[in-house]
Amino acid sequence: MILIKILLNLGGTTSPHPQNWEKRRPSSILDFAIRRGPALLIEEGKLDEAILRIDKLIRSCDTHYFTPIRLMFYRRFAEILLRYKYIPTKLTTLEASGTNTKFHMSSGIFSPLNLWESIILTLLLGESLVVKEGVLNQAPEFEKARKLANSNAASIYDLLCLASGRWGHYQLVNEGFEQALKFSFEEPHIWSQYALSFVASGLNSRKSNQTLIEAGNLSDNPTPLLLLAAQQSFSRLLTEEGMQIIQTAKEKEMAGSRKLLSRVLLYEGIGYFLRSFEKHMNQQRLDDRATALSSLQAAVELDPVDCIGLHWLARVYAWTGNINDAFNVAVKALRAFPFHLPTLQLMILLLSAQRNYSDALAVTEEALDEYPDHLGFLQMKAALDQKLFGPDAALTTVRQMLIVWKALFDDGFGLVRSDSPEYKGFGGFGSLQLPSPTDRDGGCKGTNF
Repeated sequence: MILIKILLNLGGTTSPHPQNWEKRRPSSILDFAIRRGPALLIEEGKLDEAILRIDKLIRSCDTHYFTPIRLMFYRRFAEILLRYKYIPTKLTTLEASGTNTKFHMSSGIFSPLNLWESIILTLLLGESLVVKEGVLNQAPEFEKARKLANSNAASIYDLLCLASGRWGHYQLVNEGFEQALKFSFEEPHIWSQYALSFVASGLNSRKSNQTLIEAGNLSDNPTPLLLLAAQQSFSRLLTEEGMQIIQTAKEKEMAGSRKLLSRVLLYEGIGYFLRSFEKHMNQQRLDDRATALSSLQAAVELDPVDCIGLHWLARVYAWTGNINDAFNVAVKALRAFPFHLPTLQLMILLLSAQRNYSDALAVTEEALDEYPDHLGFLQMKAALDQKLFGPDAALTTVRQMLIVWKALFDDGFGLVRSDSPEYKGFGGFGSLQLPSPTDRDGGCKGTNF
């Protein structure tokens, strides 16, 4: 992210006590007029004029009297831009005629080039105020001030999540929430958002894992956060640690509404299956796989149309040598969600295990019609071509794979300041697929580790 250097005429404080702005507020009539003016313009349909009014207010040099109003305008300006995706059509000069208003002027001030940079710049300025006005004192007499500061922080950072998600800059959100933790002692929303920002930004470490667990302990609905923590533990090959988290989630879910019990049982089955590979004795591996099958079957009984549960049940059946059972379950999984790529790959492997190479190749070619750049399906097609038609046909498919690989990985692209960022998606080889802890349809898409 570009470092933003802008002149701010805002005083900060390192005191843990909240600043008493009430004693230094402007008159109530002036305060109401400044706050209410842009809203009245929007109600009258004068969006252009309302945005210009707010833009002038947040660019002006003011005193500490207007700090609370400035924070409100940062939030409102970002909300308007996010909602309407609107840029004023008539730009006027910053110096208002007939007034003595002064504006921030400097050659070092960052100038946004498009809508999204304007939104993120506004929210970062709002974040600077939120951090400065945070209340560190935990005394009871400052409870009202703490709640107000936490509410302001949550609104600014939630908007920053929406804006940064457009570009995939979740690292920026993560850094912001980390600052908010300094004055958000045991605030469930801030902790939950901070933990989820680790997951969104792809950071998987001991710190992110412990943050998810702590956020789960503070949340009224801890199961999704605990399942995400277990998912991170599994991906770092800390299977025992993940199983302990799963047991905690299972106990909380059994004592609660049990709405996510099928997900907990699914993760439990996955955990036992992964743990079986860490055992040295054959009997221990068989016992863990039997327990995994039992948990996965229970999960499927609770949610018979969950394609991820059916996929993992079919995978464990296949690993234990029950090819026919695995094939039947895989068919059910594809009926539940026909475009689940890991199940399609599993189906091709099961058909190959049954020596039904022609049907396996037919399924592969149908999948490639929908996903022509998927390297996993191309790899399977090359193996099946070699089995059915010989090495020359397989070599043709491998050459196609190399062309796709070069297009995906050998064409570097840098940061472009644009209103419409585009992301290149591509299919990879078979990888560990785990569901979203809460969303069944989203979980069918899988999560790569």
